[in-house]
Amino acid sequence: RPTAQKELDSMPDGTFLIRVTNNPARLGELSLSIKYANAVRHIKVNRHADGKFFLAETHYFGSVQDLVDFYQATELSVNFPEVCTTLKHPYKKLISGGPRVLGYAIVIYDYAATSTSQVTLQVGDRISIISKTGQDKGWWKGENLRTKRVGYFPLAYVKDEEEQ
Repeated sequence: RPTAQKELDSMPDGTFLIRVTNNPARLGELSLSIKYANAVRHIKVNRHADGKFFLAETHYFGSVQDLVDFYQATELSVNFPEVCTTLKHPYKKLISGGPRVLGYAIVIYDYAATSTSQVTLQVGDRISIISKTGQDKGWWKGENLRTKRVGYFPLAYVKDEEEQ
């Protein structure tokens, strides 16, 4: 817990990680740590007798990944009123050698990719922007967080999340 606290402290709101707890009463069980409102919150990942995972007894998941996918699209506030955010940034992705995320954009027009180097967009999709090198030609490179595909897309089809 203190390590998660230290690591997430300097990260943007919505950054999260799933960790094995070292709480003697729950040794070996999982916890979700998330940065929100300039504080790190810790939420128990519970396991039902049938093996399913849950944070609150309203939604059950066959895997931790399914739980994460759900809360990337649904605010934690449905069960935790004091945490009004989704799981936005996996901690490991932010620190791994992967591409650095420059920002996020929301798709405002549908776009069908015309080559394998492009990414298809649907209105409402969230894109992590990893390069603005082609900006002068009207293109950015990013990952569609819904489809997990990486490629180029026309920047006129998205709105920078900061400007929303």
